[in-house]
Amino acid sequence: MSKKKKLQANKNKWIAALLIGSITMVEITPQLGVIASEEPSNIEQIGLEKSTVGEATTRAFAKTTVNKVKSDSTVVTGKGNPNSYMEIRVKGKSIAAARVSADGTYKVTIPQQPAGTELLVSIGGGSNLSEATTIVQLRSTTINSMRSDSIAVTGTGEPNAYIEIRLNSAPKKGVASGRINAEGTYKLDIKERLPAGTELLASVGGGIAGLEEDTTIVQMMPTTINSLVTTSTTIKGTGEPNAYMEIRLNGSIGAIANGKINADGSYEWLLKESLSVGTLVLASVTVGELKSDVTTTVKEIDKPIMEETIYDIATEISGKGPVQGRVIAYDQDSNKINEAEVKETGEFDMSIPAQKAGSIISFISIDADGNESKPTNVTVQVSTVKINENISTGYMQDTQQLTTTTAPAGQKVTWSTSNDTIATVSGTGLVTYKKDGVVTITARTDNGREASITVTVVNPKPTVSVPIYDLTDSAAGTALANSKVNAYVEGKQIGTTTADDGGNFTMSFPKQRGGTVIDFVSELVGGKESEATKVSVQEATIKINEKDTSGFVKKKINLTTTTTPINAGVTWYSSDATIATVSSTGVVTLNAAGTATITAKLENGKSASVKITVIGIPKVDTAIYDMTTEASGTASGGAVVAYVDGEEIGRTVVGSDGKFTITFPTQRAGTTIDFMAEDEKGDLSDSAKVVVKESSIAINEKVTAGKVGDTQQLTATTTPAGQKVTWATSSAEIAKVDENGLVTFVSKGKVTITVTIENNHTAIASVVFDVEDNVSTLIAKDYTVGEIAVIGSYDKEATKVVLYVDGKAVKNSTLDPATMTYKAAAKSFITNASQKVEMVMSKGTKELKRIVVNVKEAPTNAHALTAQEYYLGSAFTTGTYDKEATKVVLYVDGKAVKNSTLDPATMTYKAAAKSFITNASQKVEMVMSKGTKELKRIVV
Repeated sequence: MSKKKKLQANKNKWIAALLIGSITMVEITPQLGVIASEEPSNIEQIGLEKSTVGEATTRAFAKTTVNKVKSDSTVVTGKGNPNSYMEIRVKGKSIAAARVSADGTYKVTIPQQPAGTELLVSIGGGSNLSEATTIVQLRSTTINSMRSDSIAVTGTGEPNAYIEIRLNSAPKKGVASGRINAEGTYKLDIKERLPAGTELLASVGGGIAGLEEDTTIVQMMPTTINSLVTTSTTIKGTGEPNAYMEIRLNGSIGAIANGKINADGSYEWLLKESLSVGTLVLASVTVGELKSDVTTTVKEIDKPIMEETIYDIATEISGKGPVQGRVIAYDQDSNKINEAEVKETGEFDMSIPAQKAGSIISFISIDADGNESKPTNVTVQVSTVKINENISTGYMQDTQQLTTTTAPAGQKVTWSTSNDTIATVSGTGLVTYKKDGVVTITARTDNGREASITVTVVNPKPTVSVPIYDLTDSAAGTALANSKVNAYVEGKQIGTTTADDGGNFTMSFPKQRGGTVIDFVSELVGGKESEATKVSVQEATIKINEKDTSGFVKKKINLTTTTTPINAGVTWYSSDATIATVSSTGVVTLNAAGTATITAKLENGKSASVKITVIGIPKVDTAIYDMTTEASGTASGGAVVAYVDGEEIGRTVVGSDGKFTITFPTQRAGTTIDFMAEDEKGDLSDSAKVVVKESSIAINEKVTAGKVGDTQQLTATTTPAGQKVTWATSSAEIAKVDENGLVTFVSKGKVTITVTIENNHTAIASVVFDVEDNVSTLIAKDYTVGEIAVIGSYDKEATKVVLYVDGKAVKNSTLDPATMTYKAAAKSFITNASQKVEMVMSKGTKELKRIVVNVKEAPTNAHALTAQEYYLGSAFTTGTYDKEATKVVLYVDGKAVKNSTLDPATMTYKAAAKSFITNASQKVEMVMSKGTKELKRIVV
């Protein structure tokens, strides 16, 4: 590296050196602090102002310190001049270099140095050099914890240094000594056992490298207590030798045992009474300030479980006990008879000598800790044998399998017979009966237990293999081979036969009544008969398999029966052959609508019946037209369905009265509708065919002329009758027609009035009217409200002229034939100009002409009439009236009730009102008149 480049690279280091007055630039290698130096030619080369250097040299230089260093240390710390270069040397050789931090502290890594080594720390240089030294101290000495049963002492300390272990109390007797190994650990045997509580001192060094010591207290041996069970009689365990201990229960204050532990560290205390399950036992040992406690909970050792009964022949037994434990068996004299280890499964097997029945064997569990359970006492049971079959009678040529039940199960038995001419028995217990007599069959076990049954062997009674009915005249069964079989009823023989070589027989006899008991017996040579097999004669029965049903006329139904006995003869009957007949095989032919009962009967009179409803073709009572949507009729029952070309158009259910009503869409005239009955199975009857008729309409009146203003009532006849019709006009300007057929002639001309059946535009009728002008004359003068009558002139053809108000005839006119004038009283009917007023002229019942009367309101300002307010209960109503008036009348609710008293001098009136006006809701008026003409009316 060139001089210039080195100066630039070490610029900061030169700055630090100049600040402390040094002219040497130091570069520290990262490994050992190897120093390289180079002197700059002038200050400017490193870019420093002279004044800056001058200021640096005037600062006070801090004192160097170094902290304590141990032989296992790799770090040196202390204080010195901030930012100054420092170096650590041993015997003049540099072992590390660094720079003091800005806060004046340093921390430098060094190789470990042996105890006693002197370290020199130098900071700065020249006149600003500050140094400090320290001696490397021994590393810390430790002594590990130990117990009173320990045979060595261990710890750490200065490698290769001499260490001494002694008591830390007078006379500080030495216990062990030696040299620490190169790794800094030691293990020294002690000369004698140290009691708990002893304090030991471990010492290393004592020279310039310092003295390193550590102490420890010898701990007690841990206290133990063996497991306890409810049968325990002592408490055992281990603890600190010769130490004092106490035993307490469940935290009680009082001790159940106390004293010193043996010199070998064991103890055993006698229990005065047994402990209960769950009791907490505390063992406490104290040495000075040291204490060691241990607890255990009293448990109960499970007694052995003997799941199988022990019999007096048992030599191998099994059961369950505590895993890793043992089970010991004792006889009733407390003699041990054997023991067995309990398997991992908790089971054990044991061989024992056979014990007497009734004696007791005691089984005790012992767990892995030697704790004993309470005994399980088992009473030895007597072994037995029993013949399972409760047999007292046997039959010749028959066999009987006997079996036994032994306790314990599975014992071998030997079979024997008391008389092998009567019966033999095989080694498996199969007994064969040979001849009649009494025999004993015995089963015996190997230990001499026996069971026996006594059997009386007799001639076997016959068996009858099929039921006997009151229609039966034979029976079949089995009996002793080649034996004679007889049948009796009440002691009288009714049949006899002989069984063949296979023991089968068939016997004929007369039919017997139901309930009769037939005795069948076997007869041996010599006439000796067996017991009787009693067979009750059953009544034959019959059932028709099919339920009550229905069908259509001309159809067939097959009926079947179930009889007991099967294939019994059946006779068929019908209750009404006109409705249904039945063949000898049960085939029913349906002839006509109605209900018939079909009966099947046996020879013994037993019978069964079903009811068959025969459904006929529906009868349609309604004539059907091209506008008909509903038809009624009668049917046998079920449903009625309507079809057109095979497509269903309507369906209904027949009522309980046999009537039906069915709806369907309208059909074209000429269409054939098939009406069919349908039963519950969905079967259809033959059809009732109905052809749709064409509907028609005609106008009854034969009138063809009319006059303007006249009316003509038209009516129509429809087929079918009663149809709703629609009326129409070809010209409403000539004639109008309402919905009821009333024609009103409006003007002169020719008009056609048409009528059609509603919703059926094919049925139509019409009439053509020639309408002429009406020459009848009817005139009415204008009428002013309040006038007495409506007057005018009328036509000579008229017989009456009637006043109509708001469309209602209210008054006939008085006619004057001489002047052809009329007068109709109108004042009480026409009350205002808004009413529709007409005069109607008629000839007999025929209206000739109708005109509207022009009605005018009476002038309101022509006459003066006032009324004062009236208060309920006042005697009079009062007011003023016009000078032309001749009277003023009080009206209440439209009715004149009182004339007023008039005062011409003051033109005032007064009408008594108290008895007429009773509430404010009444309509009260004052009416002023002149003669019969009303002049004015006001509301009070």
